[in-house]
Order: sequence, then structure tokens, then C-alpha cells
Amino acid sequence: MDFFRDFFGQEMDPRAYEQAPVQRSSGSGVIISNDGYIVTNNHVIEKAEQIEVVLHDRKKLKAVLVGADPATDLALLKVGNLDDELPSVAFG
Repeated sequence: MDFFRDFFGQEMDPRAYEQAPVQRSSGSGVIISNDGYIVTNNHVIEKAEQIEVVLHDRKKLKAVLVGADPATDLALLKVGNLDDELPSVAFG
């Protein structure tokens, strides 16, 4: 591969045009309100460009990051476009 760079220059190096592979991760979370707020770990979503939540019935929902705190490793997500209210954890 160095032959291409040495002979044709940096712009002809095939490695210069390679894209980084898409990385995926998964984690768990807790639905804390029936209108779509979810608490999860910050390290799961900290570098995410897109967030998708998969529910127990395998339904997939797009989520947005509401806020995150790296110091406590917590993140708050919000899912939208709900057909029904989500079952949520009762705080006691």
C-alpha cells in the first residue's frame, strides 16, 4: 500500500478514502413515565448519532437525548410518536 502513496501521492492512497465502520451498541433502560421518558446509562449513548429504543414487544421507536450526566453515568431519553401510553416504573 505504501507503493501507491510513494508513487502517486497521498491523494491516491486507497486508505485515505476508507470510511470508519458503523458501530452499534446496546444497553438497557427504564421507562420512567408513560409519555416516553427513559433513563439509561450515559456510556451507552454518549457518542450516538442516532438512538433507537426497542421495547419488550420488539417495537422500535426513535429517541432523542434530553440530557446526560457523565459524572453519574445517567442519560434521559424521550421517545415520540406513541400510539399508546407506555408502561412505566412506579416510584415509591
